[in-house]
Amino acid sequence: MIDTTGLRIIVSLLGAPVGLLFAQTLECTGPKCIICKPGKCSPSISQAIPKYDNFCQGTGNAECNAPITKTLTYTISFPDGYSEVKEQSAKGQAATAKECHAGVLSGPYKYGECWPYFYTATGSDGHFSQRAEDAYANITWLLCGVDPFPQVTYNAGFQCQPTGMDHWVVVDHKCCDGKC
Repeated sequence: MIDTTGLRIIVSLLGAPVGLLFAQTLECTGPKCIICKPGKCSPSISQAIPKYDNFCQGTGNAECNAPITKTLTYTISFPDGYSEVKEQSAKGQAATAKECHAGVLSGPYKYGECWPYFYTATGSDGHFSQRAEDAYANITWLLCGVDPFPQVTYNAGFQCQPTGMDHWVVVDHKCCDGKC
């Protein structure tokens, strides 16, 4: 006798059950049975061309201190055909520094960009994750001026540093197959 509600084959002799030959319970949703395959569900990861937004781009030597962003688009594909497209964005900062010559501020400006930190995307059995961290320009402020003129504070330089603000993209999936 075969019981189709669970996948059991019951051995019977003259109509009386004498033992269970095989037993396995499967959860069914719609037309598919969920038979998950541990260890066989690592995704493939593809990344589109990064998108950069920089509001200082093209300003030349002009003083520009503005936010900048970087966005990455990932396609995460699992062996059972399931896939997702995810975007990851993080912020940075563009900054300029001036120079002080003989007590007078002058150019050319020192321009730089502190782009966010994007760490390597990882894929493992049924899991994808990618971490990004915002960045900022840690500015060094100095005084410039010669007596009797007043001194002014100016941005003499900067160093790019992470802010500690993390952004995560995570996809968890179970690879399943089979039919009820």
